Amino acid sequence: MPPRGGVMLGANRSGEGGHAKAFEFMRIVEDKQGRISFLAYPGGKSPVAFPLVSTGSQQVVFENATNDYPQRILYRREGKKLMATVSKLDGGDPLTWTFKRP
Repeated sequence: MPPRGGVMLGANRSGEGGHAKAFEFMRIVEDKQGRISFLAYPGGKSPVAFPLVSTGSQQVVFENATNDYPQRILYRREGKKLMATVSKLDGGDPLTWTFKRP
């Protein structure tokens, strides 16, 4: 969803065929001091915050070294594609998803 009032919302659902295996709610928020964080609610659990650590013209990176996995969330744009990669801080154990506009 586009930003509104300093908040962006998202949701993810994964599975195969007619079976959902996992879901997650997400928020990107800006606090009163102007700091931006990605908040993940995996499976509807309590949120895990990933503060914004870097931005570029085509990517943003959020990190939380105290989380077991993931510790890094990277979103990057490649043309009309949006790539999301989660990993450890050192880039280990990456998982990447590609999103395309219809």
